[in-house]
Amino acid sequence: MAQQLPKEVLEYRNVIKSKDIKLFSKKAKDLRYFMMKNDPHYPTYHFTGVEGSINDPNGPIFYKGQYHIFYQCDPQVEDGEGGWTKSHRTWGHAVSKDLVHWNDWPIPMWPGKEYDINIFSGNTFIDKNGDLCAIYTGTVSGSIPTVITTGVLARSKDEGLTFTKKVVMTNDQRPNPGSPVHWDAQTWYHEGLWYQLIGGATEGDNPQGAAWIWTSKDLENWTLQKNIAPSIKYCTYWELPYLIKLDRRYVLFAGCGNVYWIGNFDYQTLTFTPDDPLPQSADNGNYYSFNLNMTDNKGENGNHRQLMHGWIVNHPGSPRFKGLYALSEGDNVPFWLGAHTIPRVINIKDNRLYQTPIPEIQSLRRKHYHFENPTTDELGKIKGEALEIQMKVSLNDQSKFIFNIRCSSENKEQTTIVIDKKNGFFGIDDKKQNVKFNEYTYEVRVFIDRSVVEVFIDGYAMTRATFSDPGNYNIKTDCISSIHTLDIWKMGSIWK
Repeated sequence: MAQQLPKEVLEYRNVIKSKDIKLFSKKAKDLRYFMMKNDPHYPTYHFTGVEGSINDPNGPIFYKGQYHIFYQCDPQVEDGEGGWTKSHRTWGHAVSKDLVHWNDWPIPMWPGKEYDINIFSGNTFIDKNGDLCAIYTGTVSGSIPTVITTGVLARSKDEGLTFTKKVVMTNDQRPNPGSPVHWDAQTWYHEGLWYQLIGGATEGDNPQGAAWIWTSKDLENWTLQKNIAPSIKYCTYWELPYLIKLDRRYVLFAGCGNVYWIGNFDYQTLTFTPDDPLPQSADNGNYYSFNLNMTDNKGENGNHRQLMHGWIVNHPGSPRFKGLYALSEGDNVPFWLGAHTIPRVINIKDNRLYQTPIPEIQSLRRKHYHFENPTTDELGKIKGEALEIQMKVSLNDQSKFIFNIRCSSENKEQTTIVIDKKNGFFGIDDKKQNVKFNEYTYEVRVFIDRSVVEVFIDGYAMTRATFSDPGNYNIKTDCISSIHTLDIWKMGSIWK
């Protein structure tokens, strides 16, 4: 006989279709506390779903003084026979005043129509009337590349609590048989026209990834123009295309890995020309589905700030993945999968993407440990499941810096961070990224949040999902002499 689910799970599922913000938020938070208490892998300061799976961050936007994050999720709904089952995919929604502490809002829209059996990825924007809008991919049938989709315009009059929907792009408008009419669009307005950039592929026996640009005067009637990057021959299909202006340059991102190109974009010819046809990578770790939609005015001196969100890709095939099912027969911890990175501020520096965690994350810092020229004994005294570590590290041209976290007491299990100056890479375990080191002293920031690790060094970033055994929170290094200063903070929760 199936065990009775905990009341926190049942009470949340009973309000899953409620539009009462206060009620929904309360039950969601109760379940989040239950998850954090009963599953030692459930993150505390990285955004994740209440339960179930979470993947693409959709349409993160700063609107009327609040930050909104929409995200792909599979809510658990009653199946009409007294049980529970996954719904088709839709968007979850959370709101924040500071980009750090979040409040769950009700599911803003549900799938089920013939044009959106699943509500897939898209982005939000503000229309000329000041309404919060979205255009997303509605799936009908099939799979990439022959999948049948629609482009759906959704408009909210209540700040994202509810949306009305209208199909504005249909399958008969697809660029070619191997490229759907809609797949992961970015939408923006420029000098009298609305633009959409949509993923897909070129036609023929040797298809290449493509970013199709469409235009409209009214958001409802869309005209296909062209593939904006015909000179780039990389991958056979692109998801998640983004074109953003950053530090007076243009950057084109594509979801085939986490690649990007810096170059120029001409609105007259609608052509992106890369400085180099070979791509760079934003993050070679357990990371995908970057979203660069969010901007605000919280940069230095109130200037424009471009923010990037990303999906931390977990691997349920790992024998250590305890979040996929209950931790034990009696715990009944519901299924959960995936999380989002700390939002990153992005700029261009040294002709590459320069990424830093939002400074607002410092508001979660709690107990502080500071060491000048730390010793191995001092480092060994610090443990914690949710930490920020900040180090000043010096390396010469032949140096390799190795720093181990999530270590078991017998050193049988650990997550290893490596900075290899001689060979020009840094990595976490088996994930590596080639980098160009120009300095000899670096600020290294490591964020540990149970099953999530994020590392930042000299504007490079890497993400790791690591499902170590609970309690493996020792920190060790044989390179202690390379560390000049060491600061460690225990971190609070984004849900408290």
